[in-house]
Amino acid sequence: MIGPPLQRPEDERSWATSGLPTVDRGHCQGGPRFGPDCAGPTSSDFAGGHAGSRLELDRQALYRFVQRRCYCRIMAPRTRAVSAFTTRGHAVHTSLADVLEEPLQDGLTSIKTNNRWFDFVYEDRGADTTLVTFHAGMPQRAERYPIFSSRAIAEAIHANYLGFADPACGALESLPTFWHLGTKRVAAGRFIPAIINHVLATGTGKHLLFFGSSAGGFAALNYSAQFPESAVLVMNPRIDLLSEPNRFPGYAVTCFPGVDPKTLARQLPVSMSEAYAQSSGNTIAYLQNTEDDDYYWHHFVPFMAALGGKSDVYVHAEAWGAGHVVPPRDAYVEPMARLVREAPHWDRALASGFELFRPDAGQPTAL
Repeated sequence: MIGPPLQRPEDERSWATSGLPTVDRGHCQGGPRFGPDCAGPTSSDFAGGHAGSRLELDRQALYRFVQRRCYCRIMAPRTRAVSAFTTRGHAVHTSLADVLEEPLQDGLTSIKTNNRWFDFVYEDRGADTTLVTFHAGMPQRAERYPIFSSRAIAEAIHANYLGFADPACGALESLPTFWHLGTKRVAAGRFIPAIINHVLATGTGKHLLFFGSSAGGFAALNYSAQFPESAVLVMNPRIDLLSEPNRFPGYAVTCFPGVDPKTLARQLPVSMSEAYAQSSGNTIAYLQNTEDDDYYWHHFVPFMAALGGKSDVYVHAEAWGAGHVVPPRDAYVEPMARLVREAPHWDRALASGFELFRPDAGQPTAL
């Protein structure tokens, strides 16, 4: 099922388009998530005096907010703990070039670059399909990094596994929300495609299935688009980094110090709606909770409206509970298993449980 009609009610306008101040949503300004669980500043925290643009924010105000209210004063750097991921081995390198010189070994690979770590786990099971995963936002109270998602699922569905940890969740940055775009010290946007290509060239898997939820869903969509024959399964994904809840300003000043957020937004891929406006060649399986107001109205609806010539988009939208909650396990593990079994015939895997979105019709239609 697709859920409510794909239109935005008048009373749901954001501050950026209405030009009006917004009420505090409890993200930072003394709300229930203030303190160690704070998710970082949103555009609403800077709305006063800056209506009319999502990034027309006073830069010094951003720094003061980040230093006093969110990241620096209340957070200590997370502890690096890798022993749980080294049972199959641990390779340490000083450059991406070193990693690409020979086939990847199973286990954890760590690249130390500019005094920061970039980590990924690879497990080659001799399968035809490699599951490429990106973890979602990390609770700010979490004390250890790196983290990786869906390793056990990959083993259960007999897929090779390639999981990336976001460098922004560790060291001095220790951000809760990020999109696997890297930092000023770690060029994740360059590392990730190069490593995936290396896996295709030297590993057993010849098909790619990307997976991620929320912030990890943004990353899965972003990198899957660079591999036209791939498929991507996402759950309640972030689509536009400048839409509500907007945490891009906090990410910008923390991970790219000295770079103006507006300039950074022009340098990084910040909108999957723009990225997918033209046909990209990959196949998308999109799971969306219709009771997640922010992600339904600010991300799912605009993405569907922007698809243009993209036709290989399959949707399952359902009410799974109020807020930004994960769908039931069966809702994503079962289609993931079918995608692995049927690869590269992604349409066969998604013929059950999903509806095909047809851009020319303006709405999804049942298969």
